[in-house]
This record gives sequence, C-alpha cells and structure tokens, in this order.
Amino acid sequence: MSLYLHDGTLALRLTIIRFTRVWPVLEYVLPQSIYFQLGPLSIPSQHLETVVTRTGTYIEREKDLEDQWKSIQLLFEYRRLVQGRKPDQADARLTLVRTFLDLTRSRLCKDSRDRIYGILGVFDENVGIVPNYTLPARQVYQDFVSKHLVAGDFAILHECCIGIPNADEQSYVPFFGQSRSASKYVPFADPLGATYTAGLHLPPSVNINSSKNISIQGYSIDTVQRKLDFSPNADIDLDPLTTTADPTTLPLQGTWGAIYTSILTHLITDPTEHIRWRKDWDENRISPEFSRAPYPHNALFDVLVRTIRTDLNPDFDWLSSKGTIRTDSHLRRARREILAERSLFWTKEGYIGLGSCHMRAGDKVVVFAGDTTPFLLRSERGEGEKEGVYKIVSDCYLYGWMYGTFPDKMVKKDPSRRKSLVNKIKGGSKQEKGLDVVLRTFTIT
Repeated sequence: MSLYLHDGTLALRLTIIRFTRVWPVLEYVLPQSIYFQLGPLSIPSQHLETVVTRTGTYIEREKDLEDQWKSIQLLFEYRRLVQGRKPDQADARLTLVRTFLDLTRSRLCKDSRDRIYGILGVFDENVGIVPNYTLPARQVYQDFVSKHLVAGDFAILHECCIGIPNADEQSYVPFFGQSRSASKYVPFADPLGATYTAGLHLPPSVNINSSKNISIQGYSIDTVQRKLDFSPNADIDLDPLTTTADPTTLPLQGTWGAIYTSILTHLITDPTEHIRWRKDWDENRISPEFSRAPYPHNALFDVLVRTIRTDLNPDFDWLSSKGTIRTDSHLRRARREILAERSLFWTKEGYIGLGSCHMRAGDKVVVFAGDTTPFLLRSERGEGEKEGVYKIVSDCYLYGWMYGTFPDKMVKKDPSRRKSLVNKIKGGSKQEKGLDVVLRTFTIT
C-alpha cells in the first residue's frame, strides 16, 4: 500500500498484494484486534478501513482500481460480520458458498483447492467439507458445487456464464480453479434478497449422475428465436422513417425512445404498422392499447423498459412522481457497462427477455424447481431427443416468468386501476391462473 499525489490530491494506492491472496482473508477476519505497522507508527485497522473506504471517491472510471477497492471493501465487510455475529443468530451472508464467491474465488493461491479449504476456519459449525489434498482440484470443486446444489442452494449457478472460460469445463462450475478470464459475470438474482421467485413455488430436486454431470428438475418455457446486442456506438434516429439501425445492435447512448424505436425495426416490419406502434411510445406509454401476444394486458414499451432495467434499478428509478415512464432519462454509466455484456432476446412464442450476450438462437429457456430466475441452456445433443444434455449459458430475465408460472404479477389482467379497486371492494378480484407446467429432468454438464 502507498500514498501518492494525483492532480494535487492525496490518494491511496489500492494495489495491496497481500490482500489479493487467499490465506490473509482468514488472518484478517478472525482476530479481534489488528494493527498495521508503518515504520514507528502502529495504525489500528479501523483507521485504515476508513481511509480505504473514502478513497473510493477518487477512483471512478478506473476499472482496475475500482475492482480492487470493491474486493478490499468486501473483506472489511466480512470482518465486521464475523466479529459481530452471535451464536444464536444465523447470517445469510456468512455461509461457505457466499464467503467463497465474495472473497476467495478470484484471489491468488498456489493450490487452487485453498480457495475453499482456506476459509473453513471462519465457520464454527460443521460445513460438511474436510480438507483432503489427495483429491484432484477438479473433484474438490465439483464436490463443493454439487453439495450446495443438492442442499437447494442455487447461488453458484447464477455465477455461470458460458462466455467466461472455465478450466474445469463443467458449465455448472463457474469461474473456479485456474480460470483464464479476469471478468466476473453479474447475475440477475440477488442471492441474499431473493429478488425473484420464478421456481420457488416448487421443491428443488438435484441429483449427481456421475463425476461430471448433474440432474436438475424444472420446466421448459420456450426457445430463443433471436437476440439483439447492445452497442455504445449505435446511433438511432427517433424518426422511424429515417432509422437505419444495425440489424444486430441496440443503442446504449440516448433515450428510451431511441432504444424502443430500434427494437420496433426488428419486431414490426410493416411501415404503417410501425408508425401505429410508435404511438405506444409517443402517446400511450403505459397504456396497453398497442399490446401484443403473449402480453395482451401490457404495453410493449412497458415490457421492454422493465426487461432492460430489471435488476439494474428498482421501479421508482424509471417512474416519475406522476407515475409516467421517464423516457428522456439517459442510461447511467454502470448500467451501460452491464448491458454491454447482455442481449435482448425474444422467444418463438414472443416472450421478451434479457440474458448474456453469449446466448444464441436455439438456446432453451427453463426454470429450475426451487430457484429464483429462468436460465438459458444450450443443448449438447441433437434436437428431438427426450433427455438432452445441456450446458448453462447464463441466468436470464424473462418478462412474465419471474414470479412464478405465467402470467405472473407483472402481467396484469386488468390494466385499469379504478376497475381493480372496484373489484377489490366488491370482492371480485381474482388472479389469473398460471399455465400448467410439466416438470422434467435436465442433465447439466
């Protein structure tokens, strides 16, 4: 760690080599008191944490430094959690899988098995794992992932992304061991807040088939028909008659109107119909007058905005105080960075969603029983076979399927607020019955 002057401002260099390794995690979170010795000075860890925390103000737009800063901040946070925990209270953050994902999976170590074995000392209770260095690293990681999946903890699956190379080569073992990628996939699901509940109404069922494959129960929704990537360089004119959109990209710069118009060039090909559908954005916005199947009770513009902004911000961020959509708000830098790695897609039945940019047409959209969001799976066998073998592409957002079987609470039968209130007063309000789903077993390799 060092101090240096940058544009006349005293700042802290966060390239702390020691903090990039695995074993110092245990050394930092367990002791009750920690001091840093700088020459004759003995500095309490609380003072250092305060300085590092405030340094975050100076490192915006410096991705490498920002990533290191966030990593160290997580270490500080876990120290507070460990020191403040009570024997009779469970903390959702202090689990082996969360500690691994947050603190050690991307840290350096000579033996990759230490990313798991090196944090076992944080937990007083039995976590069901005994260090065994006679086992190959691949088996250690597969056993670690399988153990949590069988126990109904799907948090690890949401870290999977087929575009991030994996030395272990199992798609359900994400970014572990000697990964060749420095990136980290940002999942849709909040593993602590359970933001979505797509399959939580069903009991989880996971089995280990062999040393390489797992079987998970769930149900299939549909198949990806087409995807559109986001590009920071796409320039879309709001006039539908002069729009010359790239056939595979959507704009990240500009207003929601530009994004919506660009999408219409792909969904609505007839010029007259295109102008008619523009009213969904120009005049009606939230009105379902220009809705389309399979969303008969939702405006297309509403569906698209919710899909693109889903996990990135809460609802109030894109609604004004009067309840209208902020169509003139620009995408923020953090959101642009995330969307640059994602693609909008629609399925053969017309469902609209957002997933990894590494998806492709033909990927299957499924919901695993006991999990929170749909997933994109890629078949490893020919089409038409009953029991196919799949690789996980990524988790995804699919409008209408995030809170249970379709139609969920975001696909409303009655768009009229007044009529809904009258029905509730009279006791006549009823939820639409979800479609019947057929559970099947997906083999994941």
